[in-house]
Amino acid sequence: MRPLRCGLPASAGVTRSPGAVLLGSLRAWDRGSRAQALHQGPISRGSGHRRHQPQNVKVTEASAVLVKAAAGNWGTSGSNGGAAKLTASGETLTGDVVADGISSVDLSLTNGSTLTGAINADKAAKSIGLTLDGTSSWTVAADSHLTTLVGAIVSGTSITNISGNGHTVTYDATASANAYLKGATYTLAGGGTLAPAS
Repeated sequence: MRPLRCGLPASAGVTRSPGAVLLGSLRAWDRGSRAQALHQGPISRGSGHRRHQPQNVKVTEASAVLVKAAAGNWGTSGSNGGAAKLTASGETLTGDVVADGISSVDLSLTNGSTLTGAINADKAAKSIGLTLDGTSSWTVAADSHLTTLVGAIVSGTSITNISGNGHTVTYDATASANAYLKGATYTLAGGGTLAPAS
């Protein structure tokens, strides 16, 4: 894996996209047949795999899309989707997470990270996974649809580390990672629900 640098000298150690405000350091690696610089606003991924591991970074995405995984313009159409993995540590992230029907995103929030945004609002993604450690949280900005949700803090019939703002979040009750949710519906902090997808 080689670090990707975009719009900055290699010595800067920061990978950024136009429209994103990054404070601190962001490391990005690309795995696959070709490196593709971050562009078009969000942390984006075409065909292949990309892992991002920002630490102590504040990311506010002007385009409203924080992470996007989508088919690339190479390979066989229909099997050239992207797979993005973002692990945030001590981050404040604002923006939506999106993917097309042949692409996936795996998002992990750790060490007090927060995300404000929608995840897979259009239900288009092949799969979207969200993992929250015990110190991190998500503030939902629109109805969202997850394949897996790991680390939701369950207290009776409520989830305490996801603020719903009146929105509905769905999860795949058949996914083994979601077994702890027992196929149940929960109330989110700040209003809204977490419910199995129908």
